[in-house]
Formats: sequence, C-alpha cells, structure tokens
Amino acid sequence: MIQQRVDRSTALVQTLVGRQMLVVFTFVLAYGGGLWLFVLHEIEGATEPGEPPPVFHWLRDSSLSLPLVGLGVFLGAALARGLLRRYGRSASALIVGALVAVVVAFYASVVLSVGNPIHGLLFASSVHGGGHDLPLAVHVVRDGLLALTPNELLAAILAAVVLGRHPDSLPRASRQER
Repeated sequence: MIQQRVDRSTALVQTLVGRQMLVVFTFVLAYGGGLWLFVLHEIEGATEPGEPPPVFHWLRDSSLSLPLVGLGVFLGAALARGLLRRYGRSASALIVGALVAVVVAFYASVVLSVGNPIHGLLFASSVHGGGHDLPLAVHVVRDGLLALTPNELLAAILAAVVLGRHPDSLPRASRQER
C-alpha cells in the first residue's frame, strides 16, 4: 500500500523534514529518549546531590537537552534531504519515511549522548553500572547506543503517522477515492 514511488520534491518529503515536523521530532526525541535514559540511570542507581523528585528530574534533564536534540534533528534532516535529493528520486514513500526516521533519530541520539557528561558535570551525578563511574568515552558511547533504540522507535512511529495521513503515500487508486 505504501510502496508507490515518489519524487524527491513531493510534499511528503517536504512534510517529513519541514519545520513543523522537525519541532515535533525534537520534542518527542528529547522527552521520549530522555525518559528512557532517566529510567535506565535510575535502575542503575545513578544519584545526584539534592536530586529532584523523579518526574521533575526527567522533565528538567529532557528540557535541558532540547537545544542539543534540536541541533541533532536539524543536522539529521539536512542529511536526509541531501540523500533524498541525490538518491531518492524514485524511492517509495516507505523508504523515504524510514530514511528520515533513522537519520534524524541517529543524530539526535549522538548529540544526546554528548550532552550526558555535561549533565554529570552540572549536577555532580554519579554511580553508574552497579556503583562504578564509567570512563567518559565509554559513558558517551554507551548512552548514545542506549538512546538510539527508543529514539529510532519514536521517530519511526512519527514517520508512520505522517505516511498514514499523507496523500502522496497512498496508491493512486486510494487517492482518487478520497
């Protein structure tokens, strides 16, 4: 059903990497990925002096990550646009949506992982992995990979919602019935 070929200049691509969707991707990935990392750090026993209640802690950390995640989403969308411009002329709507979701989530996860050590410095957090602090490089790579899984899932869901509602992703027969 979503296998119809689309030109790179269609409204679908413009919708997926448009300003409104980039804002949606930013908020969903910052707060969704942030929740995932917060829960994992809580399970590991991460602590901070004067730590706020859990919901406020998650909201504070996710809100602080918004600029970095926004930058990652912007960079990911720029790469997706470039790839689609160069190679996506005859890509199906499903491929276009998947490419945008994967690239945007990857870049958001990378910048989120770089921001975690900054969080550690700002709030003096410690005790990861059974009570042992991780070396900086290991911490960055580990948190980036941990953030990547939920971020890919969330970005794929967002892209699927756009594909499901966008007329360019429907077969021609379905568009004529509407």
